[in-house]
Amino acid sequence: QIIDQAYTIASAKVLDLLITEKNLMQRLMSVKHYFLLDQGDWFVHLLDTAYEELSKDVKSINLSRLESMLSMSIHTSIANGDEYREDLTCQLMNCTALDEVLHVISIDGTEKSAKSRTASGVDLSAPLTGLDTFALSYKVEWPLNIVMSRKTLTKYRWLFRHLFSYKIAERELC
Repeated sequence: QIIDQAYTIASAKVLDLLITEKNLMQRLMSVKHYFLLDQGDWFVHLLDTAYEELSKDVKSINLSRLESMLSMSIHTSIANGDEYREDLTCQLMNCTALDEVLHVISIDGTEKSAKSRTASGVDLSAPLTGLDTFALSYKVEWPLNIVMSRKTLTKYRWLFRHLFSYKIAERELC
């Protein structure tokens, strides 16, 4: 019973720390705005400025230039009011969004071809572009990483990458 009381008190303290001092709810809203394209004006601006750069072969893309374009897109949008906007970064993955998910499925025991780019219908001879590999990343420090774990942020990244590919398709169709 003493252990249960200590657990309850410690849990209440950690929850209070997360919600009041570390602004957990605002952080979660920030992640929602960016990864789920809740406030998409920054994203439209990013595509307008970075589309040409992202269309290049992934090996020839300057990541710091892409980071600058992301930052500029956020600063010139409604997301500029987000106090956690500096925690958002971008990265270029080494595979497509579909291949990333297929790789995780294969780890869980489901059979999959060793050459995932072939399994996903992507030509192995075609180089990956920034449009294929672009992803967002979000910096999270302790104790927020208790709730916003690396695994959770990976799932948000997967969702963003799929939304990103749909937005690219929409842009190219219009």
